Amino acid sequence: MEKLKTGIRYIVYVFIAIQIGMGIWWIIQNITAIPCFGDSTEYINLSQSLQLDEYRTILYPLILRVAIAIGNRMHVPYQVLIYTGQILLSFGSIYYMCWNLLACEDKSADWRKCIFYTLGIMTIPVVNFLNLTILTDSLALSFLLVILVQIGKVWGSETLRAVDVVMLVVAFLLEALVRADRIYSCTLYLIVYSVIRLIRKVDWKRFAIVAAAVVFTAGAAIGINRSTQTPGLYGRVSTNLDFILLDRVVWPNMAANYDDFSEEIRNTISLEEAVKFDEHNNNVMYYLAPMVEERIGTERASAMYREMAKVVWKNEPGKVMGDTAKCFLGFFFPHTNAYLSYHGKTETNNGWNLHCWSTKTEKLSDAYYHYYIFSFGVVLFAVAVVISLLKLLLPKKNPLHDAWFAAYAKRLVPYIAMSALICAWFSLGDGAPPNDRYVTLCHVVWNLWIYGVFMKA
Repeated sequence: MEKLKTGIRYIVYVFIAIQIGMGIWWIIQNITAIPCFGDSTEYINLSQSLQLDEYRTILYPLILRVAIAIGNRMHVPYQVLIYTGQILLSFGSIYYMCWNLLACEDKSADWRKCIFYTLGIMTIPVVNFLNLTILTDSLALSFLLVILVQIGKVWGSETLRAVDVVMLVVAFLLEALVRADRIYSCTLYLIVYSVIRLIRKVDWKRFAIVAAAVVFTAGAAIGINRSTQTPGLYGRVSTNLDFILLDRVVWPNMAANYDDFSEEIRNTISLEEAVKFDEHNNNVMYYLAPMVEERIGTERASAMYREMAKVVWKNEPGKVMGDTAKCFLGFFFPHTNAYLSYHGKTETNNGWNLHCWSTKTEKLSDAYYHYYIFSFGVVLFAVAVVISLLKLLLPKKNPLHDAWFAAYAKRLVPYIAMSALICAWFSLGDGAPPNDRYVTLCHVVWNLWIYGVFMKA
């Protein structure tokens, strides 16, 4: 049995080593490339003007501006400086997370194993691709990992240390200044997590300090963001609750329910326009919403979105809930969903992402990505699920039961919970098919789960 376990472990190490090798080679080939995302072009332009609307926050354009200035003086492409910083932060945050996950109560983690796992996580294609992209997602993941480690340390230590609270506050503030939506999701997570820990072990002083730190940081981030933004500056549609109803409930169900809409709605939106609206999720923000708001005004358009959502929900509640559930599962299991979508079984937005990341090394990017989604999204993930259930559910006297893995899985629960919260955020608030860019934490979590299953397999 021990020889079998050792053999399985080394096979998994080979799988990870192949991914690491492909990932490092991809970095070497793409270190100067700028993937052709529209958001990247916008960030580059914003770094020159620093004139932001409510869609963007100040930190990333500011970082870009500094990098461009330094690059010009050093005669180094600014993107190389950005990528180097993102890679270093990614390595540091992932290593920090692995060190805390792998540490046991009686001994520290093995630094060699932490480095190997860190390289494995860093070379997950989506994580690796984003480290070499002019987008906020790389920094957002790095800061988020530090937040998750720090809230665990704040509540897990015998005595509350000021340095842990300060690191939590700094990481949260940086996260919120990179991605405004994380102000709300992180605040919710940190408060709920703290309430759960308070219930388990009453410590009102610690709870008060953590809650005050979280609320203060969230308020500071909101204040900084709002003071550096000019709402409506670029004439984009406001993504309020009414718009979310249009995006999540009405799309792509407008044409099917068109006859049940009021005469006013049908006079404002033709059947042909409803059909076009349903064709692609981009048509929510960039076609129908601005068109309707131009015709009848923002206030009346918002009321119309609510009316249409009410009709669709009345007629097809099962379809709306089913679409939302499929979206959530696609976000929550992104590597498996990517493989299934490649074979036409599900939907994702990953095709465009891969196209942007493949502009310089198309064959390498394609092989690297599909090796990962098949090896880690199907084969190893399926085996890991079965083995982990045996390890966790079998009686302690059974030789397949693994007390170490049970403790390791317990330490992963907060990361899984945050992943679920992010997936719920996007699946409830956006009708678009799952996009791996938004749920890199899910990739990290499920790979860590696979590593843990086979670490002592």
